Amino acid sequence: PEATRSRVLFLQARTYEANDNYLAAARARSILDELLIDQQSQRINRQAIRQILNKVPEHVLNQALQREQYPLSPWLSLAYIEKSISNPAQREQAIYQWQQQFPNHPAQTFLSANLNYPQYQMADNNAQAQQYSVAPSGMSPRKIALLLPMNGPHAKAAKTIRDGYF
Repeated sequence: PEATRSRVLFLQARTYEANDNYLAAARARSILDELLIDQQSQRINRQAIRQILNKVPEHVLNQALQREQYPLSPWLSLAYIEKSISNPAQREQAIYQWQQQFPNHPAQTFLSANLNYPQYQMADNNAQAQQYSVAPSGMSPRKIALLLPMNGPHAKAAKTIRDGYF
């Protein structure tokens, strides 16, 4: 039965991951994903696939891409893009192409959570990481945020800008 198969795949994935066999763990979870029916279990499983593949070195992902097939290959492809391309414009284009190649893939939900824009990390002057989204060429975000320092030496200028915009 499907419930037994799902449980076996889950336990296999956990065992593989515990033994640092990340590709086998991701493969088991990608097969499991097709058997899951409730959205919460799917979301948790898909997050686990991404977290597992983040542990795989770039060169191993590249080798695995040559031999793996569906359902793991799209996950590998996305993980490889995210690890191997550091240039934001090139990464943006590669993720856009991935989205076109796999329009119904479950990982789309991770990308579409931010208007289908890939995520990048930007460090501010306090060395704290902030996330921001980059729109693919020709696309505009529906909303933007304006972050202003309301305290400190720039507070007066920030209040002037705020009062002019809102």
